[in-house]
Amino acid sequence: MSKTLHSLRRGWPAASLFLLATTTWCQAAAEVKMEASAEGFIFEKIPAPAINDAGAEARWKLVDGEQDNFSADTAVLADGTVPQNEDDPRANFFLSGTTGGKLVADLGETTEIESVGSYSCHPRERADQLYRLYGSTGTAGAFKIAPPAGSDPKQFGWTLLATVDTRSASQGKGGRVGVEIGGERSRGVGRFRYLLFDIAPPVKAGATSNTFFSEIDVVAAGAKETLRLHSNKKVVREYETKDGKYQFVVDASQAPDMVPWVEKELIPMCEEWYPKLNAMLPSKGYEGPEKFSLTFKSDMPDGVPAYAAGDGLSLSADFFRREKDREAKGCVVHEMVHVVQNYGYARQVNRHPKDTPVWVTEGIADYVRWFLYEPESKGAEITEGNIGSARYDGSYRITANFFHYIAETYDPRIIPEMNAACREGRYDEELWKKWTGKPLQELGADWLAAQRKRLHLRH
Repeated sequence: MSKTLHSLRRGWPAASLFLLATTTWCQAAAEVKMEASAEGFIFEKIPAPAINDAGAEARWKLVDGEQDNFSADTAVLADGTVPQNEDDPRANFFLSGTTGGKLVADLGETTEIESVGSYSCHPRERADQLYRLYGSTGTAGAFKIAPPAGSDPKQFGWTLLATVDTRSASQGKGGRVGVEIGGERSRGVGRFRYLLFDIAPPVKAGATSNTFFSEIDVVAAGAKETLRLHSNKKVVREYETKDGKYQFVVDASQAPDMVPWVEKELIPMCEEWYPKLNAMLPSKGYEGPEKFSLTFKSDMPDGVPAYAAGDGLSLSADFFRREKDREAKGCVVHEMVHVVQNYGYARQVNRHPKDTPVWVTEGIADYVRWFLYEPESKGAEITEGNIGSARYDGSYRITANFFHYIAETYDPRIIPEMNAACREGRYDEELWKKWTGKPLQELGADWLAAQRKRLHLRH
């Protein structure tokens, strides 16, 4: 047994011994590359963090050790995003205490693994990564997914794949640190279902030097396409409804990290609701666009989450990252209504089209969003806080509430009839009297009176 391997068995080697280990293990361990960067997660020798790797679908579980109270959950390890700041606990996973721990990723099935990447971020020693990587198919008779604390995982059906110690790369300067185990130009990592990260105790004696793990990637061999952060590659996807009638083109070149969410959440919503919008907002002889685009942009104007122009939607990458679990899909519904509205069509069918007031255009879009798509959110409620400034022509949510009152009090068909009039360039305030028997201003006053009564307000 070599001196280096003997040192590895006894405990963690010094940085110099670690480097020797990575060069003398070429027949027994996966290749390990390490690099530190002061310019985000952009490296010269190893790839940037992946977005849609197999690790994103894995089940991650801490089987030994304790998660720090200020740490993010294990889900942050494979969410395809990285911290924007060097000291951001809630964007990293890290342990508490001084004993280290064991983290397991279950890929769901035995997988040929091309590479494993780990990325960390901190201004000081918490950027350093010290761990041993093990793999297992889970079929060995002695297999235990959680080897007892202080034991050698190899005794419980695990194979040692690599040892990582990045102190030689970071030189104690912190920053962003990346590790690639295996890779395209290596013999890979091996065929396993489970990966175990045996995380070493912190470099310093105190609990406040545990590694800030920002992202861990598991790239399967032969993966169709691995998207990565900080890539100049054009990322365009085309989708269509099941009947093939409508197509959606998504350009995520400026936000490739949004692709998993687009495919899992956004496109299914578009496939369901875009045909619905065309059906609920018809007019004679009109067919809504069969194809439209959604483009994520990193340079949208401040405060603008999205906008529609013709048959294209522009989406703020920052807003959608922040709101993908809250406002994002409803925002797209609003903009898809504008695609279907297509009030420019009036110039094709009317020699003297009348302009549609903005409050009507935006009110219809928000009426569909807040009262038909997500009524449970109650996002267009009239409250004691906003009733003082509420007007029927207040646009967006306020007008949406007024339109809901009209639909509920008179006839829900008024909304599509109003939309058809706008699309054909014949909208006029006089239409309100035709639809309801009352002029618009009186309807507005009735609506406000109904809201005051609902809120038990005298004035």
